[in-house]
Amino acid sequence: DGHGPTTLAAAGGAEGYTRERVRQLEARVEKHLAAGGVPLPLTQEALHVVQEAAPSPRSDIARTLLEYGISAAPFDPAGVITAAKLGGLPVGVLALDGLVVREDAAALPEQARSLARTLVSRNGATSVSELMQRLAGRGLTPAVLRRLLEHRGEVTWLDRRREWLVVPGKRSRAGTGLRKMLSIARSLS
Repeated sequence: DGHGPTTLAAAGGAEGYTRERVRQLEARVEKHLAAGGVPLPLTQEALHVVQEAAPSPRSDIARTLLEYGISAAPFDPAGVITAAKLGGLPVGVLALDGLVVREDAAALPEQARSLARTLVSRNGATSVSELMQRLAGRGLTPAVLRRLLEHRGEVTWLDRRREWLVVPGKRSRAGTGLRKMLSIARSLS
């Protein structure tokens, strides 16, 4: 239904089926798809959108699938990935921790967060530009990097353009001074 993973009982309950009947239907679909030769044009189209959007939060991609008219409501891209795998399509993306990332860049979200924490610990704050320079060649744009950093809600932006940021981590003298200044500042210039 596009709402992400659920239990067999919950999936069946919404349609009046038992958990066992849902399991039987699931096995039947998997067997049918494993036989091959099943065209999945909508799944292929949805997978293409998911692949092009990665790396991005799953909620953003769910809205993109809706905007492209592929789904009638926001549709969790993890379902697209599962359907593509069942259909034997080459997937190339993973749904991890609320994000969809390319298989070859599965460590990128954690690398970006770790690098941001290190730079904030050393300098008190860091910028998207500095992170982009250090993560060059990873296929990131500043907008995607911002979404990856914001995903867990750890980032505090220091300006309206969302260029300068701090993240929780080890305390540094510069960071402590910055936090004190921000606590008494009326507005940021």
